[in-house]
Amino acid sequence: ADMLVVSAVVAQLYRLGLELREGWMLGAREYATSAWNWIELAACACILSSAAAHFAQEAAVVRTAGSVGTLLLWAGVFHHFSAFSATGPLVRMIEQILYDMRPFLVILSTGILGFGFFFATRSPDEHDFDNEIIGPLWPFFSVFRLALGNFNMEEYSDPLSIFVLLLNLLFSTVLLLNL
Repeated sequence: ADMLVVSAVVAQLYRLGLELREGWMLGAREYATSAWNWIELAACACILSSAAAHFAQEAAVVRTAGSVGTLLLWAGVFHHFSAFSATGPLVRMIEQILYDMRPFLVILSTGILGFGFFFATRSPDEHDFDNEIIGPLWPFFSVFRLALGNFNMEEYSDPLSIFVLLLNLLFSTVLLLNL
């Protein structure tokens, strides 16, 4: 297993060298404006962190950094599909859609933060907001789930929380219909 980790480190150092070379050739400012370059650098950092954690025998860090690094590596492969005539237009279309979604995501994020803070301060003892995995971020994740329709009305007992829950559902529905 150690030889596989060493080979992954060598491969990532080579990729990091290629990224540094590209940054040198393009110039730092132009290199930094591409999200794909940031994805490549983050993938290298995650895989190298995972390798370091492997040798430090930190299994949780290995799994987390390794899985995120692998996902980012595959995102980089997705970008390379833009070079082909059959897949290039689809990749560029997805990039444009994601770019155009920025204002929508700002409004959605603001709503999630607002309603999440309401539920976190209004109902700190609710079991729905008590989660050991993501801790204090659980109310925001719950509000995101509410926007997707994944909720149980019985978990909200007091009238103000029910009213704000319905207000959040109305906000989410109007926002999603106008996307």
